[in-house]
Amino acid sequence: MSDLYGSYAGTTRAPARVSTATLFGQVMFLVGIAIAFLAVGSLVGKAAGGTAIITLGMGAYGTATSKDLARWIRPLSFAMLGLLAISLLLLLFGSGGSPLLSLAILAISAAFLIVDFNYLRRHATEDDVIWIATGIFVSIVNIFLSLLNLFGGRS
Repeated sequence: MSDLYGSYAGTTRAPARVSTATLFGQVMFLVGIAIAFLAVGSLVGKAAGGTAIITLGMGAYGTATSKDLARWIRPLSFAMLGLLAISLLLLLFGSGGSPLLSLAILAISAAFLIVDFNYLRRHATEDDVIWIATGIFVSIVNIFLSLLNLFGGRS
C-alpha cells in the first residue's frame, strides 16, 4: 500500500531522491496542464488574474522560506474540512455562500499553496509529483472560485 501513496501521504518508505529542479518541473508541468484545461473553460479574467497573483506569491514564499512547514498540513486539512462542513450546511439550508466563508477558504487555500511548495522544495521525491500537483491544483481552483464569489460572479 505504501508504494501507491508515496511519502507525501505519510508513509515511511524511503524513495529514491531526484533533484528538486526535476521534481519542480514534473509538478509544474502537471499543474500547468490542469490550469490550461481550467482556462479553456473559463473566460473570467478578473478572478483568473487574482488567482495567478496569489498563486505566484504563495508559491514563491513557500519555495523561498527556509523553515520546514510540513507540520501545517494536518491543521490546515482540519480547517478546510470545517469550512467544507459549514459550506454544506449553508447549501442545505439555502442561505448561500457568504463573503466571510469565501475569504476563509481563500486564506486556507493560499496557506496550502505555501506548504505544498515548501514541501516540494524540502521533502518531495518523484513519488510525490502527482499528489503535490493535485494539491496545488485544488488550492488554485478553491482560490479561483472564492474570488469569483467575492467579485460577484456566482460560483
